[in-house]
Amino acid sequence: MINAPQINYIKCRNHKQEYRMFYTSWGSQELSDKTLICVHGLTRNSRDWDYIGDYFSKKGYYVVAPDIAGRGNSDYLNDPMGYDIPFYVADTFNLIHTLGLKNVDFLGTSMGGLIAMAMATMSHNPIRKMILNDIGAEIEKDGLTRISCYSTKQPVFDTYTLAKDYLISISNEFGDLPKYVWDNYALNSLQKNSSGKYELKRDVNLAKPLAIAAPSDKNMDLWAYWDKITIPTLVIRGELSDILSTKTVKLMQETKPDTKTVEVANAGHAPFLYSEEHFSFLEKFLEA
Repeated sequence: MINAPQINYIKCRNHKQEYRMFYTSWGSQELSDKTLICVHGLTRNSRDWDYIGDYFSKKGYYVVAPDIAGRGNSDYLNDPMGYDIPFYVADTFNLIHTLGLKNVDFLGTSMGGLIAMAMATMSHNPIRKMILNDIGAEIEKDGLTRISCYSTKQPVFDTYTLAKDYLISISNEFGDLPKYVWDNYALNSLQKNSSGKYELKRDVNLAKPLAIAAPSDKNMDLWAYWDKITIPTLVIRGELSDILSTKTVKLMQETKPDTKTVEVANAGHAPFLYSEEHFSFLEKFLEA
């Protein structure tokens, strides 16, 4: 049984509006001397980190996971062009400064890893160690196409069961998860809309900037970011990933030999981190 997290929010502002960004937390900030920030993928939310948050809060971390704008409990944006990495980076810095977070390590899945990479290139980077979950210096075009196909849709369902079945069908790349994990995942990913129908707990417009920016005929090149990163990094790859290739991971290690890597068997993009096996390699890296 995992402990229930705390849920709160901070106020953020972009060039067009003020909005609330909710965050989930585990442990006590006052009693912890280290922080683990966990950031979800493109269409996900902070409750993906329930198992990580519960485990690492018992290891002395204050674990904080935001619902990036347009996901989970956070407000939706009036202008969908605000759903972009520079704004997410600004909101994450705001979270760190507003809460006064210290000794920050960062674990990011997919989009969350892109946020971490962008922050790590900055002169005022607050991140001590960075973990990239199935994301890296080059993003495969086939995976981007697959994600675009479902992230721009917001189907509605008459029953929770139908909505849950759909959600799992577009999430099966996460791996062969036990029923209790899928149950918790669905519970925190679905909501009733104003018509009483079930839908995904996110703004369908959040994928619009990706559709504009992502190349359709070639991989997305982020090597210029990777070349500037100097902090200790662990790269996690799903064995079956169509976003992060083995070739890219190898090149990332060649350019930065201190980079640690681990591959999660029978998982695609992106491995859902919930088990003792996952806790073990994460803790080994963070405590080294």
